[in-house]
Amino acid sequence: MQAIKNIYLYEDPLPLAIPLPKKGYSLEADMLLGWRPKFIKTPILLYYNDELYIDLPKKSCPIVYQGYRPKDSFAFNSQLTDNSPDCYPYDFADKSLTAYTFLNKNKTTQSEPDGMTKEAPAESLIFDSKFEGGNLDQVVMINSNEYDLYMRPDTNTGSHMHWFYFSMRNFQNLQAIKFNVVNISRSSPLFKAGMRPKGYSFTKVERGESSGWEYVGENVTFGTSKLNRFLEQGSKKIFFMLSFEYKPVCIEDKVWLATTSPYTFTRLWKVIRCIRNDDSIYHVSHIKVSTLGKSLSLIDIPMLTITNPHSKLKKKIVIAIGRVHPSETVGSWVIEGFFRFIASRCQEARKLRDKFIFKVIPMCNPDGVVIGNSRTGLSGDDLNRCYLNPSEKFHPEAKLIKDLIEKFTKSGNKVYMFLDFHGHFCKKGSFMYGPSYPLHDINYFQTRIIPKLLSERTSIFRYHSSRFILERSKKSTARMVMWKEFGITNAYTLETSYFCYLNKSRETEVFYIEDFYILAEKLARTIYEFYTLQKHERKIQKKKAKERSFKKQKLIPKSREERVYENTPADLESDDSLFESLPFNLDVQSTNYASKVPSEIILPLNIIKEDFVERNIEEIIQMIKQDCSEGEESESQGSGSESDEIKETIELPPLDKSRVNISIQEISMQKKIGDEYNKTKKKLVLNEKFAKRLEKIREKRRMAKQKKDKERSSLPSIIAKVSTNIRLKGIEHRD
Repeated sequence: MQAIKNIYLYEDPLPLAIPLPKKGYSLEADMLLGWRPKFIKTPILLYYNDELYIDLPKKSCPIVYQGYRPKDSFAFNSQLTDNSPDCYPYDFADKSLTAYTFLNKNKTTQSEPDGMTKEAPAESLIFDSKFEGGNLDQVVMINSNEYDLYMRPDTNTGSHMHWFYFSMRNFQNLQAIKFNVVNISRSSPLFKAGMRPKGYSFTKVERGESSGWEYVGENVTFGTSKLNRFLEQGSKKIFFMLSFEYKPVCIEDKVWLATTSPYTFTRLWKVIRCIRNDDSIYHVSHIKVSTLGKSLSLIDIPMLTITNPHSKLKKKIVIAIGRVHPSETVGSWVIEGFFRFIASRCQEARKLRDKFIFKVIPMCNPDGVVIGNSRTGLSGDDLNRCYLNPSEKFHPEAKLIKDLIEKFTKSGNKVYMFLDFHGHFCKKGSFMYGPSYPLHDINYFQTRIIPKLLSERTSIFRYHSSRFILERSKKSTARMVMWKEFGITNAYTLETSYFCYLNKSRETEVFYIEDFYILAEKLARTIYEFYTLQKHERKIQKKKAKERSFKKQKLIPKSREERVYENTPADLESDDSLFESLPFNLDVQSTNYASKVPSEIILPLNIIKEDFVERNIEEIIQMIKQDCSEGEESESQGSGSESDEIKETIELPPLDKSRVNISIQEISMQKKIGDEYNKTKKKLVLNEKFAKRLEKIREKRRMAKQKKDKERSSLPSIIAKVSTNIRLKGIEHRD
C-alpha cells in the first residue's frame, strides 16, 4: 500500500517552463544537439615588469615617446594584422574571439596612450615602433642631438632586453645624432669587437645607394649603463648601454634601426607563398604547407613538408626548427636558406628529397616575434627550456613539436636528424652544440662527423668552437630532450653569430644575408654526404662479414634504392628555377615614406655545383682523432665524456688528404696497413679533463713519496731513541 502512495507522488503537475532568455547568446543549440564541453582559450594578459628602470629620475629631460603596450594577445594581433596579403594570417572567427568580445562588451578600459607625447618639442625626432617586431618603450630627449632609448621588456617578465627595432624621421639638420640604448640586460663582446646596429634608409634605397639593411653608426661604444647608479644597493640587476652616432643623409629621410636585420613573421609567410609550387618537375608539388598547431595567442604555426611525392622508398625523417628566440633573426635567415635549397631544382636537392622527408618549422615562437620580444614567448618563459615537461596551457609550441616527434617514434619512423637553428649574441662564426658520449662509445665520433664535414666545406662554420658536453642548464633544451628521450643521435643546435666569422686567414669577415644562405646550402649538402658515407660504411661491413664467413666473395648488386634515381631526370644537373636566379619583392607595393616597415625582398641563392670528393668515415674519424690528440678540441669544448676514467683509443695512421679519387683496392690496402699498425702501436688520447686528473694523481704520488723520504731520513734517530728507552726499562725491571 505504501508503494502505491509513492507512485502517486510523481503525478503532481510540473511547473511551467521558463522562456529562454532573448539575448546575444542562446542555449537552444545545446538543448537540441547536446552540450559538448570544449576548452576555449581566453586572451593572454600581458604584463611588463619594469619597475627597475621606469621610475628612475629623468632629470629635467622630457619623455618624447611612449611605446605601445598591448593589454592582451588579441589586442596586439588586431592592431598588427588586417587580414590583407601584406600581413601574417590570423583567424578572427575563432570562438575565443567571440567569447572575448562578449566578456568585454560592457568594459570601458582604455589602454595606455602610446606614440609621441605632448611634452615632445617640435624639433624632436618622431619615433614609432607600433609595428610587427617593433620594440621601443620610451625615449628621453637629452637635447636636440642626443636621445636615451629604453627597450620594452619581454611580456610577463622583467628582463631579456637586447632587441630593439624602431623608425624615426623629422630630422632638423644633417648633424650626427647620438643614441644611448640604456637598459640592455646582457653583455655582448661582439659590440666591443666591432659590431654595429643595422639601419634602413628610405632615401638611400630610393637613390640606389643602398640595397636595404646595412651596418650604420659611428663611435660605437658598449659598457655598463648609467642607470646602474640609480639602482638600490645590493641589487643583482646590471644594465648595459650601447651608444652610437647616426648621421642622416637627408632631412626628409625616414630611417629604421634594429639590433640586426629583422625577419618578421609576415616575411616568412610571403616566402612560403613564393616557393610552395613546382609543378614543372612533379605533377604534385614536393612542398606541402600545413599547420603544426596554434600558438599561445592562436596564431597558426606553419610547417613545411618537403620530399619527393613519387618516391616509394622508405625515407628517413629530418626535423628542422627555428626562431624559438625572437631576437635571433640570423637563425631565420639560415633556416630560410635551408628549406629554399632543399626545395630547389638543384641535383643534390632532388637526391635529398628522394632519401628524406623534411619537416621544417621555420618559426616556432611567432607570438614573441610579432610582439617584439627578445627571448621568451607570451607567457614569459624561455620556450627552449620547456621541452622536458612542456605545458599545453603555457607552452603549446614546445608541446606540439614534442608530440610530433613522439608520433613518429611510436609509428616506427625513427627521426634521423634534429636541427635547431639559433643566433648567438656573444660569439663569432657558426658552430654546433651536440650530444655527449663517452670517449669509448662509437657515437663519440659519429656525432662529430657532421660538424667536421661542414667545417671542411666552409670557413663560416668552425668545428673547434662546437661543444659536445652535458650541462644542467641545458637539460630542458630541444636538442637534449630529443637525444635523451627519443634517442635521436644526430640532434644538434646550429648557432650563428649576429656579426661575423673568421675566414681561412683568421681575419674577421662581417656576415651578410648571402653568407647565411651559403651556410644553409653547405649544411644540406653535408647531410647528404653524411648519408652516403654511412651507406658506404654499411656496405663495407657487410663485405667484411662475408669474408669472415669464408664464403665466396660476390659482387654486391646495386640496391633498388640506387636504381630508382640513377637514370631519372631528377639527377640531371639543370638550372635553378626563376625564383632562385632573380630577387623577388615580397611587398604588393614598394616602400614609401608612409610605410610602417621597409619592403622585403628575396635574394637569390646562387647555387654553385660542387666537385665530388670521395671520402670515407674512417678518414673523417682519423681527422677528428688528430684534432683530439693535438688538444685543440679540448681547449674550446671541454670534455666530451662524462666519465673521469682514462679511455684507450686506437690511433690510425695519417692519411694523405691531397689524394681525392682513391680506388677500392687502394682503400682496402690502406685499411690493412692501418690494422697492422693498430696492432703494434696504441696511444692514449687524453682530453683536457683527463690530463688534469692524471696530473693531480701524479702530484699526490709525488707528495706521498716526499713524505716517505722524510720519514726514512729521520728513522735512525727514532730507532736510537726507542732502543735507549727499551734498555732503561729493562734495567728498571731487573732492579
